[in-house]
Amino acid sequence: MPTVCNFCNGQIKILLSGCWSSFLAAWDEVKTVKISNISLSASQRDIQEFFCFSGDIDYVEMQSDSENSQLACVTFRDSQGAETAMPLRGATIVDRSVSVTPVEKYKLPPGAYGHKLDRVPSPTNAAVKKALCSQ
Repeated sequence: MPTVCNFCNGQIKILLSGCWSSFLAAWDEVKTVKISNISLSASQRDIQEFFCFSGDIDYVEMQSDSENSQLACVTFRDSQGAETAMPLRGATIVDRSVSVTPVEKYKLPPGAYGHKLDRVPSPTNAAVKKALCSQ
């Protein structure tokens, strides 16, 4: 079956067959993205503030990646947050261009379930969100 594009509710929907349809079905369950090549001087708060435009963040896990960089797994409340974060690959956080990739079947670390993340408020419009996220 050929690829069919539909314009629906302001978004382009692409209908695919075979392995691509399986990929898209799996994408609906992806809530976490991995950010790599993060500057050692970037904090968890820097990551949270950078990705707050993408959606409500439930958890940010940071770890050392190499002696020059660190990586983070950002878990959003829903898959739309992860999907919205994907175009941010190549963006600069602190002083480095980062890579953003989806993580399927990510498991939160044991301590994450009771962990309260310092929440960046969830504003209702883009102007308010930009002002709050840049504080």
